Amino acid sequence: MTKEGSPFRAEAFFRNGDGRFEQAAKLSGDARRTAFAAAAASYDRANALAPAAGDIYFLALYKLGWSNYMQAERQSSDEYRRAVDIFARLVREVDSLPPERQARLALRQEAIDYLAIAITQLGGAEEAVKYLGSIPDVGTRMLVLRRVAHALRDQGEFNSAVITLRGAIEQAPTHVAVLETRVELV
Repeated sequence: MTKEGSPFRAEAFFRNGDGRFEQAAKLSGDARRTAFAAAAASYDRANALAPAAGDIYFLALYKLGWSNYMQAERQSSDEYRRAVDIFARLVREVDSLPPERQARLALRQEAIDYLAIAITQLGGAEEAVKYLGSIPDVGTRMLVLRRVAHALRDQGEFNSAVITLRGAIEQAPTHVAVLETRVELV
């Protein structure tokens, strides 16, 4: 890809992943899945080479999640579960950044939205609680749980939405958003 030791290796793998991602989006069937797998491999390599605090690290992680999501044939596939795990990891790691850096990267809200939607397709309320237990920030956990509940409600899964809202309240009974969550529950 690039010369060993070059400070541009991570970015080269990231850009290679972007090219492969764009090509994959134009394909269908097995060729599409194979091309997204190649993009995922490039993003994974970029993520491994990039400094953990660098922009390429976070951008490659985001696109790695998308590459896995796009190659998944069904929600129960390994690629789909990897995508959910990567989006959860991205949310956790972006939450550890200072607010001004989060704003500059502009990945947090999108990652939360995709994480919530993906979790609803994996198994709803039970999966939400499982995956979100690994997010240390209570505010983020509350935000994602509420987003999952909204997605379930919009899908007509009212019982699961109620379970998710109750789970949010149980996980953060003193959080500032509990009152709003209780109103949504009613």
